[in-house]
Amino acid sequence: MQQTFLQIKNFGGERNNIFYVNFKLTSVGGRYFNPINFELSSKAGEAIFNNEKAFSVKQSAYFRADLKLGYRKYYKKSSLKFVIDLQNVSGNQNIFQQGYN
Repeated sequence: MQQTFLQIKNFGGERNNIFYVNFKLTSVGGRYFNPINFELSSKAGEAIFNNEKAFSVKQSAYFRADLKLGYRKYYKKSSLKFVIDLQNVSGNQNIFQQGYN
């Protein structure tokens, strides 16, 4: 189950100058996967999964907090935009992909 919370706040009284802050939290429950049979995999030289225990192991939950700070200036025929995008500001170590080597 995935949950995302997004908060956006614009600052600035003038229409031409806007400073904004975006804050996003993402949480996804841990995925189930097939465990690798290390003994058979080392002999074969490739990943061999233990299908008897298919989807019996669960990864830890995925959590990430992102922060974006920006400034936008509008002109008559153009606009100027500066953005600082900080991803995973919580510093949480998430599992994105697993493999066998």
